[in-house]
Amino acid sequence: GGGAKDPREQTGDGLEAIRQVNITGHFLLAHELMPLLQVSPSARIVTQSSAARYFSKREKVEDLNGTNAELFSAWDQYCLSKAACVLFTQAVNDRLVKKGVDNVSAVVCDPGFSSTGVNIQHDLTASIGMLDKNTNQAHDEMGHHAADGALPMILASIEDTASRNAWYTTDGRASTTVEQAAHVQDSKTMEESGFNVPSNDPL
Repeated sequence: GGGAKDPREQTGDGLEAIRQVNITGHFLLAHELMPLLQVSPSARIVTQSSAARYFSKREKVEDLNGTNAELFSAWDQYCLSKAACVLFTQAVNDRLVKKGVDNVSAVVCDPGFSSTGVNIQHDLTASIGMLDKNTNQAHDEMGHHAADGALPMILASIEDTASRNAWYTTDGRASTTVEQAAHVQDSKTMEESGFNVPSNDPL
């Protein structure tokens, strides 16, 4: 997580902490495990994104490590990291296809507006500019249980028919069936969301 008022933290590797936890660590783990994944009969890399990706600021892309103290925002770092999760999924699949690796694929998931302590810890409503309510009130009005937020990731991990770049999401609080609680998003909505980003566009 990361809120607009949170300070910059740096890991022992010298990287901004949110970037390292939410995306660089995913990349390194997938890279280290790839030899094992490739000898598996079937393997899948599932990356957790978030609707926070829609708040990504293109002007921050050139400073992914958040080194500019005047412009630093932990919330911006979080949003960038969640957009990067989507791009990471596409990049992994592109490379697997080019190498002819058919038994490993990558998909992305989105937990919807889950009522979690992380949102409260990082003062989510203040970070997104929702000043008429606090995060607890937003949870009560719009959020769903954190366990329900895990359902898209579970389905993304186990569904036999998952295709490369599939995006698993939820209808959240409006869900009345298991299918609505966790499902693959249709391709038209994926394109509108910016999932298929041109190669010359960083986000």
